[in-house]
Amino acid sequence: MKPPPWYGAARPLPVQEISPEEAPLMDLVWQGGAVDLTKLPIPRMNDMDGGPYLTPAIAARDPENGRYNLSWNRAMFIDKNHMGLWMSPRHLWGIFSRAEAAGKNLPIAIVAGHHPAFFLSGAALTKLDKDEYETAGGILGESLRVIPSVSYGKELMIPADAEIVIEGEIVADRRTIEGPFGEFTQYTGPQRLSWLVEVKAVCARKDGIILNIFGGHQENLYAHLPIQADIFASLKAIVPSVKDVSWIESGGPMNLIIQLDKKVEGEPLRAAMAAMSLSNFIKHVTVVDKDIDIGNLKQVMWAVSTRVQADRDVNIVKNIQGQVLDPSINEEISGSGMIIDATKPVGAPLAVKAQPPEEMVRKINIADYTG
Repeated sequence: MKPPPWYGAARPLPVQEISPEEAPLMDLVWQGGAVDLTKLPIPRMNDMDGGPYLTPAIAARDPENGRYNLSWNRAMFIDKNHMGLWMSPRHLWGIFSRAEAAGKNLPIAIVAGHHPAFFLSGAALTKLDKDEYETAGGILGESLRVIPSVSYGKELMIPADAEIVIEGEIVADRRTIEGPFGEFTQYTGPQRLSWLVEVKAVCARKDGIILNIFGGHQENLYAHLPIQADIFASLKAIVPSVKDVSWIESGGPMNLIIQLDKKVEGEPLRAAMAAMSLSNFIKHVTVVDKDIDIGNLKQVMWAVSTRVQADRDVNIVKNIQGQVLDPSINEEISGSGMIIDATKPVGAPLAVKAQPPEEMVRKINIADYTG
């Protein structure tokens, strides 16, 4: 998948600070004792979900460098001013871990509604030295407008054009029970000991709209399209012969298919290992030649069935960091991976694919268009 023309993560834009009086978000403000999350229509989406859930973009500022991080994290309603938050061991988890080690709570903005492009920026694989508010501006095509938060002032800037923002803080040295929850794997994930959010304020438009992902269904995977675009862009920079990738439509959320214009032996394995290093989502990588349509799983499996010998073309990678939401792993983090090289050998004979003469196919195609 090539990054689509609208994908502006590589062209970040600086934020634009405006006054709270100009912000559509500030139509309604609840603070302190006025905070009551029961007034929000927070949905319960799947039968075994542990309660009503938001699937918001979480904005947090790294106090060490001032960088803003955006991530998708599920947030379960507990009571009128508390939520349970799940964090995978990625950027937000790292920022909070450093704050907790210093004995401090971490202020966050739970953005429950905004332009869909803003939410796409939360899934982008932005590097740690880049500000994701600026990444959001690149994807939106215009600078993200921000205002000081009601609870923390300029210590935490929040999106001025959001539909609903819940201000609060992840509490240090406290945990809560959260889950079960319908995961992107299309399985129900278990109940977990997760992080506690204490809500300080709610800001909203008068007719604010909650944007939620239907967890556990295909829509959940489509929300990861920016990750696929980032995987392709990064992989292409490492292995220029990579032509395309398929992750969202690969048959499972932890499979990746790479289309390669193979020049020399060893390229498929190098491309696959580079892909695995880009995301702990990826545990199975299949590499095929450029004559295979990677959007057509029948073609991909045909390449696997006719171009692969398991003892030669399958590599098992042990003890790699896995995805905590993967229901097949036995450990909390550690797992294994598999690389399948389904490419034709370079400079060695392989049976030629049976197909009609090209000239005959061309004549038939012309006849179809001319009648």
